[in-house]
Amino acid sequence: VVDHVGDTYHYVGGACDNPDVMDKEAGVLAMRAFLALYNATHQRHWISAAVQAATYCETWVYSWNIPLASDDADMAYPPQRTTHGQSLIATGQSHSDNFMAAAVADFFRLYEITQDTHFRRFGCFLLDATRQVIDWDRKLGYALGGLMNEAVTFVTPRGHGVKKWLPWLTVAVLGPMVDHPAVFHGSSCDAMRWAD
Repeated sequence: VVDHVGDTYHYVGGACDNPDVMDKEAGVLAMRAFLALYNATHQRHWISAAVQAATYCETWVYSWNIPLASDDADMAYPPQRTTHGQSLIATGQSHSDNFMAAAVADFFRLYEITQDTHFRRFGCFLLDATRQVIDWDRKLGYALGGLMNEAVTFVTPRGHGVKKWLPWLTVAVLGPMVDHPAVFHGSSCDAMRWAD
């Protein structure tokens, strides 16, 4: 069984409200598990499995900006922010969220192990893109700084969604920053920026 872990890209059950379907959260959890197994055993096959899980997770992320109407009063997503870094939640629906913020440090760890600069670049992309939807500058009109919206959709009607804050949203963005300060306060992303 160990020889075939990660062979099928079949990551299921990471999102508790979408059980028994493939989702990116299960991919992130698998990547984390494979990295932990590598850290514990130093067996290289865990790195291959982590790379495959990371690649799977990347495919769920919006790396382009989807135009949103600025005059739609029912829109939950802040139109003054881009859709970069948002990610589809699970198969069988079209809602997106900011969960990939929680994976930034995992991509940097994968870069450290593999020296594949793609993982560093993607980590930098996630670092910038996912934190831009949190109301850190108090320009989004939320009741308190640090809030952000829950699930939204980028298909018609674009930007509509839950219009609620859940604690995991802020934890996903700030948790890795607190747990891995060297990643976020270093210069690894300073000279590297992404664009449309």
